[in-house]
Amino acid sequence: MNNLSRILITIFVLILSVITLSVPISAAASIDLDKSLVDIGETVTLTGSGFPVSSELYVFFARQQASVGDEIDVDVTVYSFVGSVVTFFDGRIIGFPFNIPTRLDDGPVLADEEDVFGGMYYVYVTYENSETIRAVTSTRVISNAVITGFYPNQGTVGTEVEISGGDFLPSEALIVEYEGQEIEIDSGDKEADNDGEFTLYIIIPDSEYGEHTVTIKGEDSLAELEETFNLEPLIIVNPDTSEIGAEITITGFGFNGRNGVEFSFDSTQITNILWLLEPLGRTNPDGTFIVQVAVPDLVPGSYILLAEDEDNGDIFATESFTIEPGATPTPTPTVTSTITLTNTQTATVTSTTTQPTTQTTTVTSVPAPTTITSTVIQVTTSTPSPTTVTAMSTVTEKVSVTTTITIQSDRGSQINIWLPIVSALGAIILTIVVLVIYSSRQRGL
Repeated sequence: MNNLSRILITIFVLILSVITLSVPISAAASIDLDKSLVDIGETVTLTGSGFPVSSELYVFFARQQASVGDEIDVDVTVYSFVGSVVTFFDGRIIGFPFNIPTRLDDGPVLADEEDVFGGMYYVYVTYENSETIRAVTSTRVISNAVITGFYPNQGTVGTEVEISGGDFLPSEALIVEYEGQEIEIDSGDKEADNDGEFTLYIIIPDSEYGEHTVTIKGEDSLAELEETFNLEPLIIVNPDTSEIGAEITITGFGFNGRNGVEFSFDSTQITNILWLLEPLGRTNPDGTFIVQVAVPDLVPGSYILLAEDEDNGDIFATESFTIEPGATPTPTPTVTSTITLTNTQTATVTSTTTQPTTQTTTVTSVPAPTTITSTVIQVTTSTPSPTTVTAMSTVTEKVSVTTTITIQSDRGSQINIWLPIVSALGAIILTIVVLVIYSSRQRGL
């Protein structure tokens, strides 16, 4: 080898050394994927730069997040080894294709194996025979999560809905939204179990009539699944049994928002309505209302109370209602007096009073008995304040006299004081009338 050859070789080595030294391995090495969102099993291509010339690199795929300088099998223990690649003459990874794995099962601990779910995953590169991570990139895997149960899918406000699913990330938190607004998980699982499965329960909130979207999300995987719930109207009547004229409260849910509602008992329309929630006589934006109405004057019995949207006859709800009979009126006490006259024109009066009041007066008669009946047909009494007595007498061929006495006052507590007095007075008047008649007929004979 001549001197020129030695000089050329020396220059070539120096150039290679300069190129190698000009690439700071730990700082400049970088990798990237051609897709930021991928399906499980889909092929992606890895590229990179800043690595040693013609060096072999190992590529790993994992869910655990780590940084440059961390170590595989120490900081990342659940992964899949997807292959190795040799850098180009300038330290680049020209293109290394691999498939997104379905399972992470190459780690040092078999118990930590797991399926690939949706969510963020990481690609790590190390040098051959080294566990130190030299470069990192990431991609989001589209979730294979599924809803396995959603029941019932229709009902009213307040309905409990059971939702179950699978293939979410193990132990990830779950988020439920109703029409885009997050709602509380009432009971059940608030996060997926170790297999990515769950069962939870929600309560349907106040909302308008019709279809509503329920969304279940995985907080880490960003899995997002939708189901539809069909909301039906509902009314609650309090009380559901009452008398005519009594006020009742009707609360409605799931009607059209900001619209009027008509009410009826069977076919009897209710017009006098007091709107408590929305004074303008309509539902609120969620289709909810609270009103007060009076029980109409109908025959006591069972009725169907109907609440119906004023514009759409398909939006209605019913509830049973019973109209009770009113209070039974207090029986009217009566007083009856019977007087029999003798030819001696004398009479003896004996009075008996009960509540309800009946008074009887009896006198013996010979030879022509005459009967007088005196009846109190209405008594409304109280203290000895004003008492009105009205007497009417009718004389027949058989000399019978019928008298009607009406007593009116304010309360019923004093009836036993005044009723005997008034009755006795009426009997005496009748006795005098009959004596006159009887005496006249005797002279006429």
